[in-house]
Amino acid sequence: MDGVLKGQLEPISKTKRWPRIHLIYFFLAACDILAIGGGLYLSHQLGKVFDWSVQTDLYWDKQLAEVWSLSALIQAANAPPNDVFDSHDPVGEAQKFEVAYSRAGVKIGELKRALTAPQPGIDLKPSLSALAQVEDNLNLVAGEARLVFSNYQAGSLSAAGANMARTDRLTAETNRKLEQSVTAIRTIKEGLHRQHYAQAQTLKQFEYLIGAFILFMVVSAVLYGHSVSRLMRRKYDEIEQASRLLEQSENEAQVAAKTDRLSGLPNRHGFLAHAETDGVAGDAARGAAGVIFADLNGFKEINDTAGHAEGDRIIQAVSARLAATLTGHAFLARIGSDEFAVLLNGDNAIVATPVLAEKISRSFDDAFLLDAAAYHISSAVGYSVSAPERLRSFEQMLHEADVAMYDAKSRHDDRALRYHEGLEIAARSTRELEADLRLALQRGELFVDYQPVVRSADGEMVAAEALVRWRSPSRGMVSPVDFIPVAETSGLIHDVGEFVLRRVCADLCNIPRITVSVNISAIQLKAPAFVEQFTAIVQSYGVDCARIEIELTESVLVENPAVASRRLAALKAAGFRISLDDFGMGYSSLGYLQTLPFDKLKVDRSFISGIGKGNNQNKLLQSLALMCESLDLAVVAEGVESEEQAMLLKLLGYGLLQGWHTGRPMAIGQLCDRIAPSLQAGRVA
Repeated sequence: MDGVLKGQLEPISKTKRWPRIHLIYFFLAACDILAIGGGLYLSHQLGKVFDWSVQTDLYWDKQLAEVWSLSALIQAANAPPNDVFDSHDPVGEAQKFEVAYSRAGVKIGELKRALTAPQPGIDLKPSLSALAQVEDNLNLVAGEARLVFSNYQAGSLSAAGANMARTDRLTAETNRKLEQSVTAIRTIKEGLHRQHYAQAQTLKQFEYLIGAFILFMVVSAVLYGHSVSRLMRRKYDEIEQASRLLEQSENEAQVAAKTDRLSGLPNRHGFLAHAETDGVAGDAARGAAGVIFADLNGFKEINDTAGHAEGDRIIQAVSARLAATLTGHAFLARIGSDEFAVLLNGDNAIVATPVLAEKISRSFDDAFLLDAAAYHISSAVGYSVSAPERLRSFEQMLHEADVAMYDAKSRHDDRALRYHEGLEIAARSTRELEADLRLALQRGELFVDYQPVVRSADGEMVAAEALVRWRSPSRGMVSPVDFIPVAETSGLIHDVGEFVLRRVCADLCNIPRITVSVNISAIQLKAPAFVEQFTAIVQSYGVDCARIEIELTESVLVENPAVASRRLAALKAAGFRISLDDFGMGYSSLGYLQTLPFDKLKVDRSFISGIGKGNNQNKLLQSLALMCESLDLAVVAEGVESEEQAMLLKLLGYGLLQGWHTGRPMAIGQLCDRIAPSLQAGRVA
């Protein structure tokens, strides 16, 4: 009975256990499905976190790049107000500025739109506030820059310089505001990184809990989680590496913004940034700092004649030579196309500054050898120091060194010049004279007088020298000794020279046969298109080129012999006569007379004044006359003051005389009256 019951109950019991097993199986299967689903869901969420992290990181990296792009545009907008002092082209530099200013404004607009886009959980107010301050500062820079151009065009160079200094300060402040914007964006990035990392850690914890919930899913869950973790770590490592590269790129961009690409030296921005450091500012405040300015003479002519590639090599060679002169705490920078500056600070700066300034000046004594060419370049050097008895800020030293440098340049002085208050007065006087001369050209205050050149044999006038004069309503008669150097340093000599040439050509149309000499400066002769423009003006008046005699001094030849030789050969080929003026005042090189196409030599008055005062002087003058005869050159004695001098010069072989004894400078009407009898008698050849 028991066996039967057992046999009957056993299948029943088995049938009852199977549903429990099935329930466990289904439960385990359901748990398996839940674990797999949960794992897939967690994987999906981790992927979303990663994608979100990458996208947001790229987005804010782009905004950082846009900010640095804006910094470059602001720097480009700051360049024209500084460059106008070198190019002397306020209109062209103003146009460059407006283009750069417009681009910077567009870039700010793009950044503002990007920063106002909805960003969940992100406070954009700090970055937007910094960007608004950048925009405000940029508008202030624009106002000051426009004042630079307007003041410069009006001739108010001191005001323009002050505006330029404010422009530089505002630009530096704008860059600091940009750095605040960069800091705000970086703060946002760091917060996002922490947020994404926390989300990823939370998801991983849930993943481990699900793995622990079902024992047989632990291994697969752990392996899967480990795989995901490894992938995430690799991606985070890539992100960190990209962040490091970005930071390195940002640092390199900051260095590049302060470095001159051609020379490798700091640029104006880098120079000013160095001057604003606590150490330099502190030394200037306690009277232990100095600033040196050096400007290259003749660099523009090298660019015009040898090409900009050769000019770039010259700049590199000059930079290397200047760097080799530095000692101690000297900081060298290239602040303009042909301008360099040195800042010294420390206890020895007051003593070291004049020594280094003179060393820099002397470093240009030797030619720059590039391949087979030798370039002779000089420099104008000025400096200023902040001493305990005369404290100066960095901005004041900059201004004073600049004033000293320009005074040395105007005097053609190759010695280093220290600033003193007299230079400020002289600079102001020079600026005022330049402004008046500019107005004089517009108002027609310049005129031309003519000094006769006569034959010693019979006193007949055969030629004349054109002499420019200036009668100012406020200054009275202004001597050429005063305004010609100003015209040369300011570039107005080209306008003065053209006025004289046109006046002479117009007068020659009314006087037949006579020859007139026109003085040419080194600056005019070195202009690339000088020969073509000079010839075109003469031909436009229908005047024979042979009736124009080009008169130049030895200094023109010494500055750039190769250029002078080419220009004179072209002028000679065009039919002009060439005369060497003031022979004996400079180098008095006989080589010039043999190699260059001169027709006439004019002996300086310093030789003539000593005639009759000793046998040696008479022999020297006679030797000069015989030399000119052997070289087939006409010879003119300048500065003839008396009849006795005229007679002796005639006996010594001088066929032509010029001076107050033979005729003072006179207006064209007087010249016509004087030559009229000779023309009627047919005695003028």
